[in-house]
Amino acid sequence: MTQAQLAAAKSTMYRGAIESMKTKDAPAAMAWYEKNKDSLDKKDQEHVETILKPAVMAQKANAAAEEAWTQYGPRNHHDEVDIYEMEEQVRAALKGDPEAADKAIQGLKTRREGWDESVKSADDTAYMAVAKMMKDNVDPNKIHDSAAYGALPGGDQLKVKEHIEAKINQKEQERKAEQRAQRGERREVDQHNKAMQVMNKQLKEHSDKVAYWRFNQTEWLSTHSEADIERLNLSDDVNDKLHRNMKAAKDPEKLKEQKIDEKTFSALAHEKGYPAYGAGEENKATMGELKKRVDDALEVAQTRKGSPLSRPEKELEMKRQMLLVPVAKWYGNSETPLYKVKPGDKIAPVKSWSDIPSNAREMVKEVFATRGRTFTEKDALHYYQLLIK
Repeated sequence: MTQAQLAAAKSTMYRGAIESMKTKDAPAAMAWYEKNKDSLDKKDQEHVETILKPAVMAQKANAAAEEAWTQYGPRNHHDEVDIYEMEEQVRAALKGDPEAADKAIQGLKTRREGWDESVKSADDTAYMAVAKMMKDNVDPNKIHDSAAYGALPGGDQLKVKEHIEAKINQKEQERKAEQRAQRGERREVDQHNKAMQVMNKQLKEHSDKVAYWRFNQTEWLSTHSEADIERLNLSDDVNDKLHRNMKAAKDPEKLKEQKIDEKTFSALAHEKGYPAYGAGEENKATMGELKKRVDDALEVAQTRKGSPLSRPEKELEMKRQMLLVPVAKWYGNSETPLYKVKPGDKIAPVKSWSDIPSNAREMVKEVFATRGRTFTEKDALHYYQLLIK
C-alpha cells in the first residue's frame, strides 16, 4: 500500500471516529479533531467541520439551557417561570458564543410555553372535576381533601373553599333551624331560610360571573364540548349563553358576526378602568358580568338591525354598556354603569349637560367628532338620553 493510500485510509478512519464521538460529546469530538486535523485530507476536514460546528453549538446551548432551567425553573405546579433570570445566566455562560446563547434562550422560551400549556390543561381538568363533585353534592370535606382540589390554583381553591364553608355553615344552620322549628319558632326559621336563599343566590351569581369570564374564551370554546359546559354546573342563563357561544366559536364567520373580539373587548374595558388583565377572583367576576351583558346587548342590537353589526357598532355598544348613569337612591343619585342598572332601578332625570357623568360626556364628544358633526350641548344631551334608554 502506498503512502497516499495509507493517508487516505487514516483520514477515513479518523473521520469515522469523529462522527461516532459527535453524537455523545460534540465538544470532545471537536477538541480531538483540532488535535488530529492534519491527519485528515481536505475533503474530510470540510465534512467534519460542517457536521461538528452545529452539533457543538447545539450541545452547548442545550447544556446551558438545562442548567438555567434547573436553577431558576419552576419547582411546584403553579410556580411562575422567570425567563429573564435564565436568560441572564445563559448569556453569561455563553458570552463568547452569542449564536449558541440565542439558541439556548429560544429553547427555554419553547420549554416555558410547554410548561404553561401543561399547567393550564391540568387546571382546567381539576376545575371540571371539582365542579362535578359540587354538582353531585359530594360531602364538602371530601371535596376539600380530594386530589382535584389540591391541584387547583390558589384563586380557584379560595372560591371552592368559600363554597365549601358556605355549605358546612348551611348544614349547621339547618340543624339549628330544625331545633328551633321543633320549639315552634316558625317565623325565625322562615327568616333564616330566606337569608340562606339570598346567600346561596349571591354565591351562585358570583360563581357564574367568574366562570363566564374564564371559559367564554374562543380558544376554550373551540376545543371543548357541550358536555364540558354541562359539567361546570352553571345557571340556565349562563349555561345557554356558553352553548350558543360554543357553536359560534366553531364557525369563524358566525363568531365574527356575533361577538366583539376578545382583544378589543379587553382593551376597551382596560381603557375605561376595568380590571381586564387582573388575576383576582373579584376582577374575574367583574369582567364576567360585563362580558355577558355586552354579549347579550350585541345579540339584541343585531336582531334589531336585522344584519351583522360592524366593528364600530360593536365597540359603540360596548362603550354604551360602560356609560355611567345617575341612578336615584334614597341618599341621592349614584353614578352606575349602564350594564349594572336593574329593571327596578330609576334613572334620575338628566336635564342639562352638567347632569351627565364625566365618562359619558367624553364618549358623546368622541361620537360627535367621529361622525364629523358639530357639537352642541343640546344635541349632545339628546344623544345621551337616547343612549341610556
